[in-house]
Amino acid sequence: MTTVKDIAKLANVSVATVSRVLNHTGRVGAETRARVEQIMDEVNFVPNQVARSLYQKKSNLIGVIIPDLENPFYGQIATSIEDELANNGYQVMLSVNTHDDINKYNQSITNFIQNNVNGIISSNFVLRTNLEIPLVLFDAEGTNNSPLRLSSNSRQGGKLAAKALIDGGAKNIVIQHGPLDLANSHARLDGALEVLEHSQCQYHLFEVTDFNYQTAIDQAPKLFDQYHDFDGIIAGNDIHAAALMAVARQRKLSIPKDFQIVGYDNSFISEITNPPLTSVSQSPSTIGKQAALLLLAALAGKTTAKEIINPVKLIKRSTTY
Repeated sequence: MTTVKDIAKLANVSVATVSRVLNHTGRVGAETRARVEQIMDEVNFVPNQVARSLYQKKSNLIGVIIPDLENPFYGQIATSIEDELANNGYQVMLSVNTHDDINKYNQSITNFIQNNVNGIISSNFVLRTNLEIPLVLFDAEGTNNSPLRLSSNSRQGGKLAAKALIDGGAKNIVIQHGPLDLANSHARLDGALEVLEHSQCQYHLFEVTDFNYQTAIDQAPKLFDQYHDFDGIIAGNDIHAAALMAVARQRKLSIPKDFQIVGYDNSFISEITNPPLTSVSQSPSTIGKQAALLLLAALAGKTTAKEIINPVKLIKRSTTY
């Protein structure tokens, strides 16, 4: 691998001169600069970005933590974050599939710091309090002493899902919800219960441990085994909804004739299920862009908002009346 010393020798200049050319610092004559740049092009020289970042104290790297890349909701967020950061001259260092593993999460943070990232964007998780760089949390609802964060209006999302089933005539509804130690899961359930408790409907709760694909496959049959006379389901997310719809087909149940179902996230899954899935949209692309912009503002010292709560909306398709 060609080094700065090799370039200096080929150009007959000092290592310091090559460094000034690379970092656009100090005074270098136009002819010397052109000669050094030409040699770097001829040998396809690639600078050591880590070394440069340590020298410049700026890496133009942003660490991004995504808990589950199999979930299209997070995939869309990650893509949107990367697009917005790239438009502003930053590259992404991505850590994926941390799920709820605190050790993986902390190792990701350590790796980011060792690589001199300028900031971190992460899904909601247990926080390290000793970070000296900006941190933005998405999919996060917190207290006033939390860092910069984005969340969707989860309570309103729960209300919309429940109302969609009630408006479609459902009378006996199963609410599939995530762990209640997660603020957004709790808020979503509270919203659904607020609507249902002011209706004539019966309801039942069915908790799932997380929102990933394997859990959805494992848990879907159990819901049907536990409850038999329901006519509506609020699914934990679109992945869980798709798994429930697959079990329904296996058991010769028709949607929405035998029961209606509402998903959550409005990911691409909601458009390719059969029938297409009614779902609550959180606009993941918007979340990703906002997370990137919030971090960029913090890096520029121009942060004006500590928390952004995004609106949600119901996208009605063919699994509800």
